[in-house]
Amino acid sequence: MNLKQMAVTAVLATAALTPAVSAEASGYTLPAEQSGLTIHLNRHPREIYEITVTIHDAPGPLEPGGGTIEYGVSATDAKKCVPRHLLDKNGDFFIYYTSPAGIALNDGINKQIGNVYKTYAAMDFVLGGNYYGKGVCHWGFSDLQMDVRHKQSNILIRFPLDISGYEIELGKGNITYFLKSDYTDSREDSDSAEIFGEDDYLKTPEQERSKFFSITVSAKKVPPTPALQEWIWNQYNH
Repeated sequence: MNLKQMAVTAVLATAALTPAVSAEASGYTLPAEQSGLTIHLNRHPREIYEITVTIHDAPGPLEPGGGTIEYGVSATDAKKCVPRHLLDKNGDFFIYYTSPAGIALNDGINKQIGNVYKTYAAMDFVLGGNYYGKGVCHWGFSDLQMDVRHKQSNILIRFPLDISGYEIELGKGNITYFLKSDYTDSREDSDSAEIFGEDDYLKTPEQERSKFFSITVSAKKVPPTPALQEWIWNQYNH
Protein backbone atom coordinates (compact mmCIF):
# COMPACT_ATOMS: atom_id res chain seq x y z
CA MET A 1 0.00 0.00 0.00
CA ASN A 2 1.37 3.37 -1.00
CA LEU A 3 0.86 5.60 2.02
CA LYS A 4 1.50 9.07 0.61
CA GLN A 5 1.24 11.45 3.54
CA MET A 6 -0.16 14.95 4.03
CA ALA A 7 0.20 17.24 7.03
CA VAL A 8 -2.95 17.87 9.06
CA THR A 9 -3.25 21.65 9.12
CA ALA A 10 -5.86 22.04 11.84
CA VAL A 11 -5.85 20.91 15.46
CA LEU A 12 -8.42 18.20 16.02
CA ALA A 13 -11.00 19.17 18.63
CA THR A 14 -12.13 15.63 19.35
CA ALA A 15 -10.39 14.00 22.31
CA ALA A 16 -8.35 10.93 21.37
CA LEU A 17 -9.08 7.51 22.84
CA THR A 18 -5.69 5.89 23.19
CA PRO A 19 -4.83 2.24 23.80
CA ALA A 20 -3.31 1.06 27.05
CA VAL A 21 0.46 1.17 27.22
CA SER A 22 2.02 -2.31 27.19
CA ALA A 23 5.47 -3.44 28.20
CA GLU A 24 6.43 -3.34 24.52
CA ALA A 25 5.19 0.16 23.76
CA SER A 26 5.90 3.75 24.63
CA GLY A 27 3.49 6.66 24.38
CA TYR A 28 4.30 9.62 22.15
CA THR A 29 2.00 12.59 21.55
CA LEU A 30 2.03 13.96 18.04
CA PRO A 31 2.34 17.73 17.61
CA ALA A 32 -1.00 19.53 17.47
CA GLU A 33 -0.63 20.35 13.77
CA GLN A 34 -0.30 16.59 13.12
CA SER A 35 -3.53 15.80 15.07
CA GLY A 36 -2.31 15.79 18.70
CA LEU A 37 -3.07 12.07 19.10
CA THR A 38 -1.06 9.92 21.50
CA ILE A 39 0.41 6.97 19.63
CA HIS A 40 2.36 3.97 20.90
CA LEU A 41 5.63 2.64 19.56
CA ASN A 42 6.62 -1.01 19.30
CA ARG A 43 9.49 -1.86 21.64
CA HIS A 44 10.14 -5.18 19.86
CA PRO A 45 9.31 -4.85 16.15
CA ARG A 46 9.45 -8.00 14.04
CA GLU A 47 9.08 -6.66 10.48
CA ILE A 48 12.67 -5.41 10.11
CA TYR A 49 14.33 -4.65 6.79
CA GLU A 50 17.95 -4.04 5.92
CA ILE A 51 18.25 -0.97 3.69
CA THR A 52 21.28 -0.99 1.38
CA VAL A 53 22.63 2.05 -0.47
CA THR A 54 25.06 1.22 -3.29
CA ILE A 55 26.98 3.98 -5.09
CA HIS A 56 28.29 3.12 -8.56
CA ASP A 57 30.86 5.07 -10.55
CA ALA A 58 30.66 8.35 -8.62
CA PRO A 59 33.49 10.74 -9.52
CA GLY A 60 34.59 10.98 -5.88
CA PRO A 61 33.75 9.85 -2.35
CA LEU A 62 30.26 10.31 -0.89
CA GLU A 63 29.44 9.99 2.79
CA PRO A 64 26.00 9.12 4.21
CA GLY A 65 24.03 11.99 5.68
CA GLY A 66 20.85 12.44 7.67
CA GLY A 67 17.23 11.89 6.84
CA THR A 68 13.77 11.02 8.12
CA ILE A 69 11.57 7.96 8.39
CA GLU A 70 7.81 8.35 8.17
CA TYR A 71 4.86 6.20 9.24
CA GLY A 72 1.25 7.03 8.51
CA VAL A 73 -2.41 6.03 8.54
CA SER A 74 -3.69 5.69 4.99
CA ALA A 75 -6.79 7.47 3.74
CA THR A 76 -8.48 4.13 3.09
CA ASP A 77 -7.95 2.97 6.66
CA ALA A 78 -8.88 6.34 8.13
CA LYS A 79 -12.34 6.17 6.55
CA LYS A 80 -13.03 3.14 8.76
CA CYS A 81 -11.60 4.44 12.04
CA VAL A 82 -12.02 8.25 12.00
CA PRO A 83 -15.30 10.19 12.43
CA ARG A 84 -16.65 11.47 9.14
CA HIS A 85 -16.56 15.12 10.20
CA LEU A 86 -12.79 14.92 10.62
CA LEU A 87 -12.26 13.81 7.02
CA ASP A 88 -11.64 16.44 4.35
CA LYS A 89 -13.96 17.12 1.44
CA ASN A 90 -12.41 14.23 -0.49
CA GLY A 91 -13.01 11.85 2.39
CA ASP A 92 -9.32 11.73 3.28
CA PHE A 93 -7.53 12.03 6.63
CA PHE A 94 -3.81 11.66 7.19
CA ILE A 95 -1.73 11.60 10.33
CA TYR A 96 1.95 10.75 10.41
CA TYR A 97 4.86 10.08 12.71
CA THR A 98 8.25 11.30 11.51
CA SER A 99 11.53 10.41 13.13
CA PRO A 100 15.19 11.21 12.42
CA ALA A 101 16.87 8.61 10.25
CA GLY A 102 19.94 8.12 8.13
CA ILE A 103 23.05 6.00 8.10
CA ALA A 104 25.37 6.40 11.07
CA LEU A 105 28.56 4.45 10.51
CA ASN A 106 29.99 4.09 13.98
CA ASP A 107 27.19 2.68 16.11
CA GLY A 108 27.96 -1.02 15.74
CA ILE A 109 24.91 -1.78 13.59
CA ASN A 110 25.23 0.26 10.41
CA LYS A 111 27.96 -0.80 8.04
CA GLN A 112 30.16 0.59 5.29
CA ILE A 113 31.88 -1.69 2.80
CA GLY A 114 33.47 0.33 0.03
CA ASN A 115 30.68 2.27 -1.66
CA VAL A 116 27.95 0.21 0.02
CA TYR A 117 26.16 1.48 3.13
CA LYS A 118 23.56 -0.33 5.21
CA THR A 119 20.96 0.71 7.75
CA TYR A 120 17.70 -0.74 9.12
CA ALA A 121 14.01 0.13 9.39
CA ALA A 122 10.96 -1.56 10.95
CA MET A 123 7.63 -1.68 9.14
CA ASP A 124 5.72 -2.28 12.41
CA PHE A 125 7.31 0.35 14.64
CA VAL A 126 4.09 2.33 15.23
CA LEU A 127 1.26 0.36 16.83
CA GLY A 128 -2.37 0.74 15.81
CA GLY A 129 -4.84 2.48 18.11
CA ASN A 130 -8.60 2.93 18.51
CA TYR A 131 -8.34 6.72 18.71
CA TYR A 132 -11.98 7.61 18.12
CA GLY A 133 -13.89 4.52 19.29
CA LYS A 134 -14.69 3.49 15.70
CA GLY A 135 -12.08 0.77 15.28
CA VAL A 136 -8.32 0.45 15.14
CA CYS A 137 -6.37 2.82 12.89
CA HIS A 138 -3.50 0.79 11.44
CA TRP A 139 -0.17 2.45 10.73
CA GLY A 140 2.13 1.62 7.86
CA PHE A 141 5.68 2.44 6.84
CA SER A 142 5.42 5.30 4.39
CA ASP A 143 8.87 6.49 3.38
CA LEU A 144 12.55 6.58 4.31
CA GLN A 145 14.39 9.64 3.04
CA MET A 146 18.12 10.24 3.38
CA ASP A 147 21.05 11.54 1.40
CA VAL A 148 24.71 11.00 0.59
CA ARG A 149 26.98 14.02 0.48
CA HIS A 150 30.41 15.51 0.23
CA LYS A 151 31.94 18.90 0.90
CA GLN A 152 33.66 20.95 -1.77
CA SER A 153 35.49 23.95 -0.38
CA ASN A 154 32.80 25.46 1.87
CA ILE A 155 29.82 24.01 -0.02
CA LEU A 156 27.99 20.93 1.26
CA ILE A 157 26.62 19.04 -1.76
CA ARG A 158 23.81 16.59 -1.01
CA PHE A 159 22.24 13.90 -3.23
CA PRO A 160 18.75 12.98 -1.89
CA LEU A 161 17.53 9.36 -1.86
CA ASP A 162 14.39 7.59 -0.69
CA ILE A 163 12.60 4.27 -0.61
CA SER A 164 8.88 3.83 0.02
CA GLY A 165 7.07 1.22 2.07
CA TYR A 166 5.45 0.06 -1.17
CA GLU A 167 8.85 -0.57 -2.77
CA ILE A 168 10.08 -2.37 0.34
CA GLU A 169 7.06 -4.67 0.46
CA LEU A 170 7.51 -5.57 -3.21
CA GLY A 171 11.25 -6.04 -2.79
CA LYS A 172 11.83 -3.64 -5.70
CA GLY A 173 14.05 -0.81 -4.52
CA ASN A 174 15.05 1.94 -6.95
CA ILE A 175 17.96 3.43 -8.89
CA THR A 176 18.64 7.16 -9.12
CA TYR A 177 20.99 8.64 -11.73
CA PHE A 178 23.01 11.81 -11.24
CA LEU A 179 25.25 13.74 -13.60
CA LYS A 180 28.90 13.40 -12.70
CA SER A 181 29.32 17.09 -13.45
CA ASP A 182 26.97 17.84 -10.52
CA TYR A 183 29.49 16.30 -8.12
CA THR A 184 31.25 19.66 -8.18
CA ASP A 185 29.22 22.81 -7.70
CA SER A 186 30.63 26.23 -8.41
CA ARG A 187 27.84 28.35 -6.98
CA GLU A 188 28.99 30.98 -4.52
CA ASP A 189 25.67 32.26 -3.18
CA SER A 190 25.02 29.37 -0.79
CA ASP A 191 26.85 27.12 1.63
CA SER A 192 24.90 24.03 0.50
CA ALA A 193 23.44 22.51 -2.65
CA GLU A 194 20.85 19.77 -3.14
CA ILE A 195 21.23 17.81 -6.37
CA PHE A 196 18.24 15.77 -7.54
CA GLY A 197 18.30 12.76 -9.81
CA GLU A 198 18.06 13.03 -13.58
CA ASP A 199 14.96 11.84 -15.45
CA ASP A 200 16.70 11.74 -18.83
CA TYR A 201 19.07 8.83 -18.24
CA LEU A 202 17.03 6.26 -20.19
CA LYS A 203 16.59 8.75 -23.04
CA THR A 204 20.33 9.35 -23.24
CA PRO A 205 22.18 7.51 -26.04
CA GLU A 206 24.12 4.58 -24.63
CA GLN A 207 27.47 6.01 -25.70
CA GLU A 208 26.79 9.09 -23.56
CA ARG A 209 25.61 7.37 -20.40
CA SER A 210 29.10 7.37 -18.91
CA LYS A 211 28.45 10.97 -17.85
CA PHE A 212 26.10 9.66 -15.14
CA PHE A 213 26.70 7.85 -11.86
CA SER A 214 24.01 5.87 -10.06
CA ILE A 215 22.85 5.14 -6.52
CA THR A 216 20.71 2.08 -5.79
CA VAL A 217 18.52 1.82 -2.69
CA SER A 218 17.25 -1.70 -1.96
CA ALA A 219 15.74 -3.60 0.95
CA LYS A 220 15.49 -7.16 2.24
CA LYS A 221 13.79 -8.63 5.28
CA VAL A 222 16.10 -9.77 8.09
CA PRO A 223 15.56 -11.66 11.37
CA PRO A 224 14.39 -9.40 14.25
CA THR A 225 17.38 -9.93 16.52
CA PRO A 226 17.44 -8.27 19.96
CA ALA A 227 20.38 -6.12 18.84
CA LEU A 228 18.45 -4.78 15.83
CA GLN A 229 15.31 -4.20 17.90
CA GLU A 230 17.31 -2.22 20.44
CA TRP A 231 19.02 -0.16 17.74
CA ILE A 232 15.72 0.69 16.02
CA TRP A 233 14.18 1.69 19.35
CA ASN A 234 17.06 4.01 20.17
CA GLN A 235 17.26 5.42 16.63
CA TYR A 236 13.59 6.11 15.88
CA ASN A 237 11.96 6.66 19.27
CA HIS A 238 11.77 10.42 19.88
